[in-house]
Amino acid sequence: MFRNHKRILGLVFLFLLLINFTIPIKATNQEVNSDEEKDLGEIVVTTSTKTEKKISEVPLIVEVITAEELKESNAKTVMEALNFINGVKAIQDSGSWGNNGVQLRGMGSKYTLVLVDGQRFRGGHNCVDLSTISIDMVQQIEIVKGPFSSLYGSDAMGGVINIITKKTPKKNYANLSAEAGSNNTRNTNLSGGFNKNEIGGNFSFTRQSSDGIKKEDRYNKDILNASFALDFTPQAKFEFSPYYSRLEHEYDDRVQERHGLNMKWKFEPDVFSNFYIRSSLLNYKHWTTDEGTNYKEDSTELELGYNRLLGTRHLFTIGGEYSLEERDDKGKDYEESQNIKSIFIQDEMDFTLLQVVLGTRIDSHELWGTEVCPNLGASYQINELMRVRGSVGKAFKAPTLVNLYADEWRMGPYLVHANADLEPEESLGYQLGLDYDFTKNVTLSTTLFRNDVDNLVSSRIERNGYPYDMYWENVEEALIQGAEINCRIRLSENISGTLGYTFLDTENKETGKELTDRSRDSLSFKFDWKTPYELDVQFSSIYKGESYSDDENENKVKDYSLVNVAFNKRISDNYEMYFNVDNLLGIDDIDNEPEIDGIEYYLGMVVKL
Repeated sequence: MFRNHKRILGLVFLFLLLINFTIPIKATNQEVNSDEEKDLGEIVVTTSTKTEKKISEVPLIVEVITAEELKESNAKTVMEALNFINGVKAIQDSGSWGNNGVQLRGMGSKYTLVLVDGQRFRGGHNCVDLSTISIDMVQQIEIVKGPFSSLYGSDAMGGVINIITKKTPKKNYANLSAEAGSNNTRNTNLSGGFNKNEIGGNFSFTRQSSDGIKKEDRYNKDILNASFALDFTPQAKFEFSPYYSRLEHEYDDRVQERHGLNMKWKFEPDVFSNFYIRSSLLNYKHWTTDEGTNYKEDSTELELGYNRLLGTRHLFTIGGEYSLEERDDKGKDYEESQNIKSIFIQDEMDFTLLQVVLGTRIDSHELWGTEVCPNLGASYQINELMRVRGSVGKAFKAPTLVNLYADEWRMGPYLVHANADLEPEESLGYQLGLDYDFTKNVTLSTTLFRNDVDNLVSSRIERNGYPYDMYWENVEEALIQGAEINCRIRLSENISGTLGYTFLDTENKETGKELTDRSRDSLSFKFDWKTPYELDVQFSSIYKGESYSDDENENKVKDYSLVNVAFNKRISDNYEMYFNVDNLLGIDDIDNEPEIDGIEYYLGMVVKL
C-alpha cells in the first residue's frame, strides 16, 4: 500500500540532501532578500470577501497560484496547475467528453464553484472544462476552501476557485509559443497586451490538438480570451472580457462550443467607498452528429455591489444578484429555464489583532423556495509568529434543470424521470487553522475541517421491466472531515519548496460506507531551483492513497504517485525554451483516471516579438 508513498518520501529526502550538500547556497542562516518574500505576503486577493485585501490580512483561509508559479511549472492548463495543490484533486471524467472538475477536500467536483473574474464558468453534466481557459491569460488563481454560499450562492459547498485574468500591462508586449509532445500533442499560442493612455488590454489565442491516449480521444481545440479596460476618470473604470472556445472530439464527432462576455463597471465616489455593476453572458453548446447529445445553455448574470468603510473598524458590503439559466435540450426533448434572485451583506471588522468577517446571503427560487446561508470567519494574531483562523458557514447546491424538468429520457438501460419537488443539497462546514512562521523563510499552516452534508440528490432504480425506471430523490447524508498540513521553505533567493499532506475521512451516513474516489491520504511536494545558468528547474510530485470506485466499497483503486519535472531555459532577452517530463515513474492503469497513461514529454519555445 505504501510502496509509492515511500518512493515519494525517498525522492523528497534525496532532494533535501542535494540542497544541503551539492548546491552552493548564499548564507543559509541569513534572511532572504525580502523582495520575493514580500511579494508572497503582499499578494492582493478578492475572492474571500469581494473586497481587495492582502492575503496576509484575510481572516479566511485562501491559497493563491501566481502567474510566476504557473510559468515555473510549465502547466498547459489550469487543471494541471490545480492538481498539485494540497487538498485539491483535478479530474477529467473522460477524454471523449472533455468534462473536467475539481474536488476540494473531498467534496465532489459539482460542489466546487469555478469563476473567471467573478463570472460563473459553466459546462455540461455539472462539470467545468478547465482546459478551455487559456493559461497565458491567467494572472493568479485564488482558492477558497470550505462552504462559501454566503457570498456566491449555489454550488459553493466545497469552495470557490476564482481565475483572475491579466489586467492592463505597464507596456506593450507580444509573445508567440509553440509546443509538441507525447500523443502527437501540439500547442500554439499567440498572446499580447497594450497600454495606450486610458485604454489597455490583453489577449490570447491558443490552438491545441492531440491524438489522445485512445483513437476516440483525438481532439482539436481553439481558445480565444481577451480583457480590456477603459479608464474614464481616476474614479470610474469599465472592463470587459470576451471569450470563445471550441472543442472537437473524434468520438461521436462531438463538439463543445462556448461564447462569453463579462463586463464590469467600477466607480469610487470617495476614498471610503466604491460601487460596481457586473453583467455577464455565457452560451454553451454541446452536440454530436447523431444528435444523441444536442443541447445549448444560456446563462445571464447581473450583480450590483457597494462597499463602504464606516469609521476605522467596519467595512460593509451589500449587493444583489440576478441569474437566469436557460436550456434547450433536443436530446432529452425539453426546454426550460430558471432564475435565482439573491441579496448579500457582509461586515469586515478590524480590531487590530482580531479580524472578523460576518456575512449572509439569501437566494430565492420559484420551485425550491429560499435558502439563507450565513458565514462567520475570524483570525487572531497571537504573536508576531503565530495566527489562528477559523470559520463556520452554511452552503447549498440547487437542483439542476435536468433534475427538475428532463423527464423520460434514456440513459443506457434506464428511463430517467424528472422530479420538480427536489430540494437543494445543503452543507454545514467548519474549519480551524493555525499559521506559524518559524522564520521569514519557513512557514507552517495546519487546518482541521468538517462538512456535514444532507439532502444529497441520489437516484432510485425500479426494475419493473425494461428499461428500468430511475428517479431523483433527496435521500442521502454524508460526512467529510479531515486535516491539512502545508509547509513552505525558502532556503535562499533561488531555492524554495513546499510540502503538503491531507488526511480525509468520509462516510455515507445512509450506508456507513466511504464515499467513492476519495483518497484517505494525499501528499504533495514541490521544489524550485533557479540555477546560476539562467535555467529554472521545478520538481513536483503528488501521492494519492487508496480509494473506492463503488458505493459498496468492494472495488479498491490502488494508490499511486505522479512525479513531474519542468525545465525553463532563458536563451536571450527574446527567446526561452522549456521541457517537461510528466509522470516520470510511468504510472498507468489507474481506475477512474484514464488520463494517467505512462510517461509524457513536452518541448516548447517562447518568442517575445
